[in-house]
Amino acid sequence: WSPPKTQQKAQFSIPYIVGAALARRRVTLEEFTLDAVHSKDILDYASRVRVLRDDKIDALGLQVAPTEVEVTINGSQIKRYRIEYVPGHPCKPLSFDQVTAKFEACVRYGAPQASETAIKSVVERMKNLEEVSDIQQLIRPLAPIAVA
Repeated sequence: WSPPKTQQKAQFSIPYIVGAALARRRVTLEEFTLDAVHSKDILDYASRVRVLRDDKIDALGLQVAPTEVEVTINGSQIKRYRIEYVPGHPCKPLSFDQVTAKFEACVRYGAPQASETAIKSVVERMKNLEEVSDIQQLIRPLAPIAVA
């Protein structure tokens, strides 16, 4: 494994993503900044990740296959996990609160000028989306204010 050199390479690197999850206990947009992609804490974990192909899972022929994870702790204790569906899959949908948390994190990262009040107002409108007649009403509070 060689560390990703770009943010885009990190987004498609299973070792990097697992390393970020272990090092930071999360995988958000912040874990894909250029600083994060080169951070020692993530890369130390990522360097210990091994990705193995499982012919039994491949034989299922699914577009989104289950994932099996095996973690060796302190060189001896082994923990195994099987994830049938990732959160957000149609068979494992996110709750409104989970979607809201993701939305808020993305807005704080991508639109740092947006106030907490503006973010909350968009979330409130999303709760009653069928009543929004113009999508601009939904996102307008997040738009930067033009300076003349």
